[in-house]
Amino acid sequence: MPCNTWPRFLAYHTDDPRSIARSEERRLAAARLSRATRDEIDPEAAFRLSACNYAARIAYAQLATDHVTSFTAALPRSAPIFWVTLIRDTYTLPYDTAADLDLFKLQQWARAELRGASFVGMVEAALYTNADAVRTNWKRAISWHLHLLVWGISKQRMTEIRDSLNRRCRTLIPGVAAAHFRPVRPEKVEGQVLYMLKAPVNEYRIIAETRGVADPAPGEPLREFTGKFASKKYQLGPGDLVRMANMLAGKRLDRLAFAAGDGRAVLSALNCAARATERAFAAQERDRAASQRSMARAQQRRRR
Repeated sequence: MPCNTWPRFLAYHTDDPRSIARSEERRLAAARLSRATRDEIDPEAAFRLSACNYAARIAYAQLATDHVTSFTAALPRSAPIFWVTLIRDTYTLPYDTAADLDLFKLQQWARAELRGASFVGMVEAALYTNADAVRTNWKRAISWHLHLLVWGISKQRMTEIRDSLNRRCRTLIPGVAAAHFRPVRPEKVEGQVLYMLKAPVNEYRIIAETRGVADPAPGEPLREFTGKFASKKYQLGPGDLVRMANMLAGKRLDRLAFAAGDGRAVLSALNCAARATERAFAAQERDRAASQRSMARAQQRRRR
């Protein structure tokens, strides 16, 4: 079931970091949490807005659904809203190097392709666990891709953008389109915001499609490759759950989110609210440090 309701979103994100820690301890988990990830998944560190922190995702989603739905609900009923997914093989890399990709370039690509539109979007990481089915010497791969809520353009213009992208761009899986879109009713916007903000919960496997051979010769296979591929998703296993947490360590939700047009004001207000706790914590830390320095000076004066 897609993660597009609050019950499902909370079910996916309420066991962190315990579920990740348990996964790491299982005998078949071949990955280990990095030190940075251990620090960032702690629920008490949610104010840092780390993308691998489930508590941070819940808090950010609460703000995001409020801000985005309030804005889109005020749009004229005649103004279409589109749910858009953008994928490109340029931003798909082997797992070991994927964390170093400059995600700002991916965001800028979307801004250029959707020039003239307004949107709020999010960068997401999809894990393919058998990328060697289509790429020699690859095993696990990360497809950095985008989910966006787009408005301010017509369906005809959105169709033109999609068709142009699909002519020019390729994805990891041959035959899979780079751009998809569909209209979204205002009452469905909240669910799409939740979907774009979910943590990685699935792995994807590339499947070579086959068909039966009508009259195979003796010794020949009964099925043959059609030349087409598909993908299927499965729940992340213990090791890959840890790998995806490590992949997202050091990345912040407020920076994975991006916007254009009227969406900039929506995202700015959202991020200002999300960073308020971080600012308050930083102020407390400064006050605590200043108090400690003052106490140290006072002790030095007494010793004199």
